[in-house]
Amino acid sequence: MIEKIICRERARGEERFFYYGGFSGKHIALILDRTPSRVGIRFRAAELLGPRDWTCLRSALRQGIIKRGVIVHTGSRSFIAAQDILAFPIQRFLDCFELGTDPEASLYFLLNTMMRL
Repeated sequence: MIEKIICRERARGEERFFYYGGFSGKHIALILDRTPSRVGIRFRAAELLGPRDWTCLRSALRQGIIKRGVIVHTGSRSFIAAQDILAFPIQRFLDCFELGTDPEASLYFLLNTMMRL
């Protein structure tokens, strides 16, 4: 998934990607850095999510590392996990992101779609 997202973003001319890991073992798998904002993406192989699943995203938001967070999970529903943190099922993420097709599609289309939930 990470490689496909990076390929998609590179097709759009974006070249800034990061991994974020803290001393506590919490991490954000991918940070897309698009001026003026950064989006952190975390992947969870879980049907049910709870507040502990987005602790690292909340921490990164508080520290100003990211502006928005996305949790991609194996469950079946989308929801707003916390302020500026969205949870998205993997299949819907792939459908909205249109990986491997139109280079104009982007994570920002996905985020704008989710904000209308």
